[in-house]
Amino acid sequence: NHRGWSDIGYHAGIDHDANIVFLRDINRNGAHTRGHNDKLGICVLGLHNFTPQQFKSLANLCRFFMELHDINAGEIYPHNAFNENKTCPNFDLEQWKLDYLEPELCRWS
Repeated sequence: NHRGWSDIGYHAGIDHDANIVFLRDINRNGAHTRGHNDKLGICVLGLHNFTPQQFKSLANLCRFFMELHDINAGEIYPHNAFNENKTCPNFDLEQWKLDYLEPELCRWS
């Protein structure tokens, strides 16, 4: 493409209809966060008006990756944690974990 990228940088994404789309082989390093591309990258389409369905899909996707790679919710970081010039995810990640991710984790324990 015009920026010289060879592929999409994120491993998976959530589209506007809350569909989970796998974008990059999870065995390849990402190209989403300079200096941290050894981590899995997930994007959620939208800017500020995310839907509850998108948040539920994101929780399902994160649980899948958490089980696959033996990571916990504390190891899920927003893009802006690694680059102060980024605003994404443009929602409160810690509140999302409490509302969408952790209730499901507690249900299985």
